[in-house]
Amino acid sequence: MQTQLPSYEHANLGVLEPHSKTCSSLIDQLMSMNAALLVADVADILNCSLQMVYKMVHKGMIPHFRLGTLVRFDPKVLAEWLRQRSLTTKRKPN
Repeated sequence: MQTQLPSYEHANLGVLEPHSKTCSSLIDQLMSMNAALLVADVADILNCSLQMVYKMVHKGMIPHFRLGTLVRFDPKVLAEWLRQRSLTTKRKPN
C-alpha cells in the first residue's frame, strides 16, 4: 500500500506537488503563484500545524500581511524567505 503524498490546492492556484519528481522546486512553484496564500496553505507547504504558522506570525518569524483580522502570505515573498532560510548558515564559534 503506497502512501499518497500531499498536494496543495487553493482557489485558482492549481495543484502544487512538492514531492513530485517532475515538478520544479517548491520555491520555483511559489514564485509562479499570483494569489495570496492562506494559513492552511502555508501549513501544508511547510508540513507543520496551523498553530505553528499562527505562532510564527505572532512572533514575526514569517513574512505575512493582514486583511483586517485575516492573515495572508505573498507566495513570492514566502519563496524568497524560504530561499534565504535554505542557504547554509554560518556556525557560531564556540
